[in-house]
Amino acid sequence: MLSNNGELKFAASSLFPIMLAINLIYGTILWALFRKDRSISVNFWIKGCFYFCLGTFLIAIRFHLPLFLGYALGNFCIAYSHLMCFQSMENMASGLNKKHYEVRFLCLLYGVGFIPLKYNDVNPDLMALYIGISTLVLHLWIFLKLINLSKNVPNIFSKLISYCYLISSVIWLFRIFLSQHYGFGESVDPGFINWLTLLMLTLIFPMKNSFFFGLELIQKNNQLKEITLLSKEKDELLIQLAAEKNIAEKANLTKNQFLANVSHEIRTPLHGLIGLLSIALRSPMSGEIKKSIDKALYSSKALLHVLNDILSFSKIEAGVVEINREPLRLQQLFDDVSDLFSISAVNKNIDLRFDLDSKVPEILIGDFFKLRQVLFNLVGNSIKFTQHGFIEVKANLEHIDDKSALIIISVKDSGIGIPSEFLEDIFQPFRQIDNSSTRNYDGLGLGLPIVQSLLKTMSSQLIMKSQPGKGTEASFQLCLEISSNLQSDQMGSKSHGLGMNLATTQVESLAGKRVLVAEDNPINIEVMKHYLEFLKINVFFVQDGYQCLEELERNSYDLVLMDIQMPNLDGVHTTVQIRLIERLKELPIIGLSAAIAQEDREKSMRSGMNDYLVKPFEFEGLAQMIFKYMNDKK
Repeated sequence: MLSNNGELKFAASSLFPIMLAINLIYGTILWALFRKDRSISVNFWIKGCFYFCLGTFLIAIRFHLPLFLGYALGNFCIAYSHLMCFQSMENMASGLNKKHYEVRFLCLLYGVGFIPLKYNDVNPDLMALYIGISTLVLHLWIFLKLINLSKNVPNIFSKLISYCYLISSVIWLFRIFLSQHYGFGESVDPGFINWLTLLMLTLIFPMKNSFFFGLELIQKNNQLKEITLLSKEKDELLIQLAAEKNIAEKANLTKNQFLANVSHEIRTPLHGLIGLLSIALRSPMSGEIKKSIDKALYSSKALLHVLNDILSFSKIEAGVVEINREPLRLQQLFDDVSDLFSISAVNKNIDLRFDLDSKVPEILIGDFFKLRQVLFNLVGNSIKFTQHGFIEVKANLEHIDDKSALIIISVKDSGIGIPSEFLEDIFQPFRQIDNSSTRNYDGLGLGLPIVQSLLKTMSSQLIMKSQPGKGTEASFQLCLEISSNLQSDQMGSKSHGLGMNLATTQVESLAGKRVLVAEDNPINIEVMKHYLEFLKINVFFVQDGYQCLEELERNSYDLVLMDIQMPNLDGVHTTVQIRLIERLKELPIIGLSAAIAQEDREKSMRSGMNDYLVKPFEFEGLAQMIFKYMNDKK
């Protein structure tokens, strides 16, 4: 642009718009390219470009704006844009996102400094010196910082960006020298040398932005390589995990099968032992012999309790515990606990008492057997760790509405107590307060972990309060649905835990009934013979499935007790064959097995059996089951 006298006068009117356009184009390109995956460093750089655009625009039209906008805000935006570029590189190199408040303040101070300078109309040489020195210090500071940061970003583009600021520092130093030597004043004064220095600064901007663009592409390429490598490692890891999972599942299956086999092999003789001891107790004998048999029976049940704990823990570990929702009575739950532990409590002179809140609904919906297992473990622990005093089992109604009841069940004793530092440890499997070989109390350390796990499946948890030497209280809350479909006098045997203490009339009603027992174990045969003869039932025995089918073809029976594991033809396949015979389709068949897994029960029921009894069972359990189906046939 030529003035009236032919001098070059086009620095402000041409180079500032060029600077604005360059930064606007690069900022827009960066924003468009990385809008979906924009890093913090790219955001900083884009902000730097747009701040520079705003600053150059304000300076280009400074004569049409108030002083604080054209000079102060414009120069602040330009200085601040360089700080944004530095923060971009800093974040890329080290991941830091420092605010640099001191540098921001200096940028602001630099912009505000133009107001008194222009207001007082200072010498142009002084103005040029102010601009040159301020910008030189800022660019030199950025250069030194970037050189140090480039060590963390080992590629040529990061160093080239730092050298851009070194070159701009040299240019500003050159401008300071020229302004002082030739006296051409601030940057807006005409002059070829002034225009040349601004042109050199203008050319640096596309170089610097291009270098950053290249640097960002390299970073993205490196990230892509890392992602590809991680994806490959992930695939390899997934393959490895799948193989390990397969091995673990096979090992778990083997373990479960082993436990099932062990359970069956232990439960079968236990059934005979508990049965024969129960039969012996019904015979006349001296007091001392009766005490001995009582202790033997208690020990047998204790062994069964340990076995149940091991199997329960195995199920909990495998995550296959299911909660059944069936009608139950808490009173029967307490009665079962009393039946199991009353003898051992009397032997230790412990007052075992039960307190059931009269406001608790009589019939609730829940898992009777899981709750019984919880109370068996809690009361068993209290019996074990209480030498004298009392054990109190309570159930209090906390809240009730039309559909559910919130009940607090607690077991409190006057035993040895638990030190506070061990209250967390007792919930760890196989952990006991005293694990030494000379400990005074036996056990596996599974009772409380099993209780806590079972309660979690019922949306509850065990709370322990204890004082050494004074006793322990274990409590938990249960929200149980109130049974609305069945009334107390209609329940019969449709629910678990609804005690059916057979009256004389009920026993008499079974007299003369014909029951076929398919069982191959001689001891179990003897136990079943005593049980059924006590009920005045005519009992007949066969030892495998083929004999069972032959006997049913020849004679009529009111009920079949079918052992699941038998030689030649097992109970499941025998039942399937029986159900193919038209006249035997409605014949009640009760499965007998030492297998307690849910899948074993379901398999038996699918074969056509009416019910399932787990060995070892006691006389009362068998009698209740028989009366249930004999009564239904009437």
